[in-house]
Amino acid sequence: VIWQIPTVNAQPGDTVTMAVTVNDTNGVNLPIGGAQFVITNDEGVTYTGAAAGDAYSASKFEANDATRQYAFSAPVGGAAAADGATVVTLTFTVPEDCAAGEYPVTFSDKAFNYVSSADDVDMTAQVLMLDGAIVVTVPTTTTEAPATTTEAPATTTDPEISELPGVVSGVAPAGDENADCFELTLN
Repeated sequence: VIWQIPTVNAQPGDTVTMAVTVNDTNGVNLPIGGAQFVITNDEGVTYTGAAAGDAYSASKFEANDATRQYAFSAPVGGAAAADGATVVTLTFTVPEDCAAGEYPVTFSDKAFNYVSSADDVDMTAQVLMLDGAIVVTVPTTTTEAPATTTEAPATTTDPEISELPGVVSGVAPAGDENADCFELTLN
């Protein structure tokens, strides 16, 4: 039996809900009497709380938000969980200034994690606890620069002068305040 923390996608400003689910595709139907475990996350996303899931018909669920320790007990005799049932639901917020990246959410304290049968036999080795993550992507925006055009200065040519052989006329170079036009004669 597998307990799987999912990997989910988010963007800055999102609230993320992650259901830790039971994967029992082989129909093992492992009866669980109770469990305790720790799930933590990397800095960058903010843990905001946890809620009991529907797996194992938990009659009692405890969440210590400060230590991130969770525990539940099943009814007398234990209970098996259906494939896809939820062990616990975790909630996180992604800060508005969160950098893009992968933020692991993990079953972190292997020494504390414990799963028992209804008669308190250690079943921890029969439950594979798999980690997940919150993958944050920051939307990209593109800004197009406004188009600019530059017009060349208007030029005029005196038809009488330009038709003379060896005479070239035009507008004075920019910044020349002493002439409005110029004339060049070629001999």
